[in-house]
Amino acid sequence: TGGCAIHWLARPHLFTQLFLVVTLHLTERAREGRTRLLAWLVPLTLLWTNVHGGFFVIFLVLGCYIASDLLNVAVGPGPFERASLRAIRPWVITFFACLAVTFVNPYGWQLHRHIVEYLRDPYQFQHISELQSINFHSPVVPYFEPLLALALAAAIRDARHRRFADALLSLGWLHLALIAQRNLPLFAIVASPMAARGISASIAWLRRSDGFAAWIGCAAAWFEQSSAGFEKTDRIGRVHLASALPLTAVAAVLLLTPPAPGAVDSKFTSTYDPKSYPEQALAPLRDPAIHHIFADDEWGDYLIYRLYPAKKVFVDGRSDFYGDAFGQRYLDLMDVLPGWQKTLDRYDVDAIVLSPRRALAAVLKISRDWRVTYDDGVSVVFRRNPREPNSLVTSDERKNRDRAITIPINGDHAITQPNT
Repeated sequence: TGGCAIHWLARPHLFTQLFLVVTLHLTERAREGRTRLLAWLVPLTLLWTNVHGGFFVIFLVLGCYIASDLLNVAVGPGPFERASLRAIRPWVITFFACLAVTFVNPYGWQLHRHIVEYLRDPYQFQHISELQSINFHSPVVPYFEPLLALALAAAIRDARHRRFADALLSLGWLHLALIAQRNLPLFAIVASPMAARGISASIAWLRRSDGFAAWIGCAAAWFEQSSAGFEKTDRIGRVHLASALPLTAVAAVLLLTPPAPGAVDSKFTSTYDPKSYPEQALAPLRDPAIHHIFADDEWGDYLIYRLYPAKKVFVDGRSDFYGDAFGQRYLDLMDVLPGWQKTLDRYDVDAIVLSPRRALAAVLKISRDWRVTYDDGVSVVFRRNPREPNSLVTSDERKNRDRAITIPINGDHAITQPNT
């Protein structure tokens, strides 16, 4: 859980995490000989494709099992055996059947093209934090690093025992987790069972070893017995009423209890945190004269949820749909680079809502083209303003600069000119 915390969010990728667990369960049972269970992956892929773009994960998993069987045939004693190759057939058929149903979606093959372009786009990996490598100063690293070491050890052990699918899954997802931190939960889901199996095997080896102190053997025996007890308990068929009833009670409180006036900080009030989102700025933004609102991408998501379709928002978190050029204009605008006002004019932005900590908010406060109409310390709302001749910042870039300052008409020629 700690390793997943970095991307454990209420977003559609939770479906991918759930379906990955189901996929691993079915493939593990199929490897034990119940290959008919692979047929369930086809409808699962169809559903997966239509709820989240991470459906390609299933092909990475199936590819590892197919590669494992091929490796076992290649490194096994004697020449290639027809029986071994026939064992791969259900996996290959499942792979292509799952691939076929991915085209049953509202966009057809265009969905696949979009995913490929998204994964190959360097802009996304440079500017989207969850697609960047993990920061090893992050609070989740103490949970990630032990799992990293255990996954490496388990992969080596699995390779020695010719469990190539497990080794490929552990190493492959470890590689993806190091590339992009959004893959950390998927890596944890895949690697944790392999790491647990490796720990159990190590404990069993310690118990059989004579060279270790007696207390280590006793501790190993106690851990093994406790684990066996937990495993028996987990295998008991039951209805999880103990978990379902509290969940239902909390959901009822959240959904049925109306928020009391002034109780925005209540734990049982279903609302956004007004200290993090422009909750109080919604009233001035609902002005009928406002049509196009600029905000950062995170607040853009919130404003679309609250104000759509009455108001249009400049940008939101769906960066893959906007393209590199538009994304760069957004970043240049937030950083107040030359041309920032032209971008606002081009998209007919008539209101801006920003945190007062943003550099753009500080510039807008001294701009002749904008005025503050609302400020609660969390968000500042700006509206277009008729031009005022005495402001410090103007949209007429380089046209009204003080030439007496910028042009060196009074330079000291005795110093600057060479003596001839």
